[in-house]
Amino acid sequence: MQPHHEPPTDVESPPPPPPPEYERVAMFRVTMLGVGFLLVLTAFNVAESRITLMFPEHGFNSMAIIYFFLVFSSVLAPYLTHRVPIRVILFVSTLFYALFIVSMNFDVTFLFIASALTGCAAGALWVHQGYYVSVAASCFGVDVGKLSGRFLLVFTANMIAGNVVSLLLLNMGVSVTMLLYVMVGMALVGSAILAMLPEPRPATTVTATIDPDAPADPHATLGDQVRIMGRLLATAPLPTLLPVFMWSGSISCLAFGNYPAMLPRDAPSWLLPGMCTAFGVTGTLASPVWGKVYDARGPMPLVGGAVVLSVATYAMVYVAVLAPTTMSPTSWTAGMALLGALDNVTNCLINFCIAGWFGNGPETAPAFSLYRAVFSVGFILLSLLSNLGMWQVVLGCNHLLTIGTVVAFAVHHRRHAATVKSKAPREAEHGRGGYKEAAKVDTADLEAGAKAKASVATDEDETEPLAATASLVE
Repeated sequence: MQPHHEPPTDVESPPPPPPPEYERVAMFRVTMLGVGFLLVLTAFNVAESRITLMFPEHGFNSMAIIYFFLVFSSVLAPYLTHRVPIRVILFVSTLFYALFIVSMNFDVTFLFIASALTGCAAGALWVHQGYYVSVAASCFGVDVGKLSGRFLLVFTANMIAGNVVSLLLLNMGVSVTMLLYVMVGMALVGSAILAMLPEPRPATTVTATIDPDAPADPHATLGDQVRIMGRLLATAPLPTLLPVFMWSGSISCLAFGNYPAMLPRDAPSWLLPGMCTAFGVTGTLASPVWGKVYDARGPMPLVGGAVVLSVATYAMVYVAVLAPTTMSPTSWTAGMALLGALDNVTNCLINFCIAGWFGNGPETAPAFSLYRAVFSVGFILLSLLSNLGMWQVVLGCNHLLTIGTVVAFAVHHRRHAATVKSKAPREAEHGRGGYKEAAKVDTADLEAGAKAKASVATDEDETEPLAATASLVE
């Protein structure tokens, strides 16, 4: 789904579809991006899942350092967007992930230094991953859910690939030290693939699929980027996403920090890799399904799926906390599989909404920047609380963020439904195009101030670039 400005009174005919080869090219480029991330994050997640076991007193601190620096690097990352080629940003950033894995074979000082450097690189990496997919969807005219689902399908398979390799090597008698060096090699291969990544735009663009207010290469200053982020925080629809940003961070901490640390000391060596493989399976298979659901019906079905999965997931975590000795290896694996499914649906919800609401506009990179910054705050909060052993507070925060996410989307959905009903009932009928057709008219309640309202009423070629946020739709 692409972002749309308020249509004129007369219903316009839809723009012509892009050439068929555009979708194939977009899918190939996003798949290439996904493969690079697959290899790098396979290596990183295998290492990260062991950090609280290898460094029981400092593992959570290391994770908190990564996400502390990620907050600041996420804010600074949009400054690089139009100044450095995306493939260079991704290549250099992923090299620090390999350095982090190397550091786990040394002392805690090296680990903390590498954690800080990885956090600095992670902001640029993740902001530009989201930016790449969003721009590709807009410029190639491919539905957001479809293209983002392809990336997530490939990328989230990292938990399967990495832990299958981990299981095989450990069963062959390979030491954990050697396992980590194998992961370093895997990360470097992924970095090399990202270094060859093409630009997210075709040589000649289909103008009907591109936001007309998005400048091709806006060399905004760092101050401009910060002001855009401040505007996004105060203007619908981005505040709707703030609770799920933080909730996603807390889920990641729960999956890679808390839950593995609950394992009994006498757990078999294959159990943790097996659990992480289950996390990857459930996280991978659902991505294309959520993409199709979002393209057809919007975000609310994904919110409902997240609520159902959270109830089952947290129930399993409570059993692990209160009665860990009663859990069999199958039960531990099932709990991690639920965490994978919950992590996946929140990731899909966030990525689909940002890409769909901001498309190829100047706020896309800042929106992903805010996502990663708030995500990191959630991860840091849960890491620090976990380090204090306050599991009741940890789970309580998770529950509050779940409720906050539901309330925020319920309010947004109610406003969207009221706008559709009052302003364009014909376009809102869920026939062909489903949610995408209804979304074309969802603008009035997302406007902020008289200036934004006035800009929506004008012709598209006269719209103020920085008022784009006010006129974006679901």
